[in-house]
Amino acid sequence: ILGIGGNIWVGIWLGNGNGDKFWKKNKTKIYSSTNEELVNKVHKVFIEYQIDSLIEKNKEGYFELMINDDQNRIKATQLLESIINKY
Repeated sequence: ILGIGGNIWVGIWLGNGNGDKFWKKNKTKIYSSTNEELVNKVHKVFIEYQIDSLIEKNKEGYFELMINDDQNRIKATQLLESIINKY
């Protein structure tokens, strides 16, 4: 299982009931905004580039984009900057 790759690995975690624990332990907030549309655009790009991510809405009404893979943090940050610069 470990050798399969990020998306399937996380799919297994999320599918076996341990997903919440896994995400809480490993997730990193990479972007936060009240602009849901922009957060969704970034999220879609992350999916295209196979960066495992999810969106959470906090109490203040911000949409927070989380990633759970430290190895992808540099790639995710670069993608995020290029997307934000476009809009």
